[in-house]
Amino acid sequence: MAFLLTKADEFRRLSLQWPELANELRRMADECEELAAELSEDRRRGARA
Repeated sequence: MAFLLTKADEFRRLSLQWPELANELRRMADECEELAAELSEDRRRGARA
């Protein structure tokens, strides 16, 4: 999960450096953050089971 959040930050930084790829990089960052949130929720559910 930490890896995904690190990648999200990296994609956001890269989007500032490469305007022609900015939309795609921001989308990838958003997807990493969403996946990390889903994994976190899955872990919480597993801990309760």
